[in-house]
Amino acid sequence: MKPERQKFRTTSLQQAELKYSTVFENTGTATIIIESDNTISAANKEFEDLSGYKKSEIEGQKSWTEFFSEEKLPMMKDYHSRRREEGEEAPNRYETRFVDRYDNVKEVLLNMDMIPGTEKSVASISDISKQKKTERRLKAVDRISRELVLAEDKDELYRLILDGIEGVFGFDNTSILEGKEEKLQIVVGRKSQAEARGRVLSLDQPSIAVMAFKQNRPIYVPDVEEDRRYIPATPDSETRSEFAVPISLEGKAYGVLNIEDDKLDAFTVQDREMITILTSEVDVALRGLERMNRLEESRSKLRGLHRAVDRTQICKTEEELFETAVETAHDILEFELCSIDRIEGDRLVPRAASSEIDPDDTKTGQVGEGIGGVTAEREETIWGDDVQRRDDARPTNEDFHSFISVPIGDMAVMQVVSTKVGAFNEEDVELVEILADHLLGELKRVGLEEELKEQAIRDPLTGLYNRRFLKKILQKEEERVKRYGGAVALLMVDLDDFKRINDNYSHLVGDKVLRGVSGVLSDTVRGADTIVRYGGDEFLIFIPEFENNMESIIERIEKEVKRWNKRSDLIDEELDLTVGTAVWDSPEDRNIEDALKRADNRMYERKEE
Repeated sequence: MKPERQKFRTTSLQQAELKYSTVFENTGTATIIIESDNTISAANKEFEDLSGYKKSEIEGQKSWTEFFSEEKLPMMKDYHSRRREEGEEAPNRYETRFVDRYDNVKEVLLNMDMIPGTEKSVASISDISKQKKTERRLKAVDRISRELVLAEDKDELYRLILDGIEGVFGFDNTSILEGKEEKLQIVVGRKSQAEARGRVLSLDQPSIAVMAFKQNRPIYVPDVEEDRRYIPATPDSETRSEFAVPISLEGKAYGVLNIEDDKLDAFTVQDREMITILTSEVDVALRGLERMNRLEESRSKLRGLHRAVDRTQICKTEEELFETAVETAHDILEFELCSIDRIEGDRLVPRAASSEIDPDDTKTGQVGEGIGGVTAEREETIWGDDVQRRDDARPTNEDFHSFISVPIGDMAVMQVVSTKVGAFNEEDVELVEILADHLLGELKRVGLEEELKEQAIRDPLTGLYNRRFLKKILQKEEERVKRYGGAVALLMVDLDDFKRINDNYSHLVGDKVLRGVSGVLSDTVRGADTIVRYGGDEFLIFIPEFENNMESIIERIEKEVKRWNKRSDLIDEELDLTVGTAVWDSPEDRNIEDALKRADNRMYERKEE
């Protein structure tokens, strides 16, 4: 090999290694570089935090295989070997188990790639233990919710809820209190609260459970020693934190689920949210039990209703829930006409209706106006024999007569209508209310699941999409362009010398700068464009339906960053950025990921100019 070619190859390899070294030091994710003999030659600060070891104990001292659980190693070694032999054919992104120096096992997402032109690999490891724990809890809460609505009596219902609180959240010092003649009485309990079974609390007594009952809202006390309302269940109680959740029946306070723990501030926000949602299923199940005791002749409808509830519990979206509820009211409860309006600000927006209802009869209304609007405003059920005879009604069809209007919490209104006068009785009203209560709990579940899904694809620092969502965006854009034509532009944006900002001003200030720049980019691009936090200080902008105005876009971004420089007092220097660009229009011999690589390469070329 000629000296010039050898020199060029050596320089290219050095540049590749330098690039990967720079990226992994600033990526914000635990990252290591692995030599051909499996030894870790470099580890960043995040990997130190994840593993519990110092760099000096890792670099040149440990193999990457020492950090993963034994049951996963054969698979990982196979992938590692195939990656060197087969390149991109071998899996490079998968979930596995990481073991730190204290033998703590963590669920992680591993992303491993070869450094081009070398025998080295670079691996990024994201701790997804909390997310996996949340997913398992959501599934467990969903399972328990199904069991609660099938309970045959209160004893079984209470046992299921207390078992669930202990099994899912680990809290075993629990009790359920019922309101009885202006008092609260402990009817069932576990651990120290079991010893207090039968104990009666006066509603004049300002205890935490009594306050939750009277105010009909959850009350959390992170340190009971700082709260005079705390009343110990037993003289030798070691309780440090307490969470009391009201149980309602027919809109009124019925009892309290009380949970205590001997740890200070033992209940996380997510714990409290999930327990509150689970307790709402107790409300629903209790109402179902009370109704079943009084509605013997309606048992067939109730069985059908519970089957329908099972259908709602597998719904993934609000739209599915509303449509399933309308079908249930029509097919199982045998109501003639049904519709559901979503409360959006001060408006009632139609979201689902029986097929027999003319679309012209479903109109957007106002909260406080008409029967549906009053139901939403007061969160109270309204029903009657003939809507045509009510001065406060706004019937959309002269054939509508009997009606039931039920609030779904503060989220929506369900209305059942008949073309007959006097078609409904109290039993019918109760059935609609049971369905509405079930629907409210499921709406909260769907909302929480959507929120958790959104968190999984968002960068926690900037709120932008993260690299986990990147593959979905690439696939979506590639399919769109191949199907409809056109082009997509990709802008790779990098903050120049960002490491100096972290070194000179601290990582805390650096994080604020990243959030500021993220806001500038979000405000600058169009609503149809997508921004991804690609690395530590790198951002990727997708511009669909691109029309050859790249320079104007870059100028606009640079202009807005200059404005940010003038109004920001975070740093005493000008923040600059470099933009690499590429356009992809679906030629046969390339895919969109090639364009992504070109944008990345051009960004680095511009940095060196």
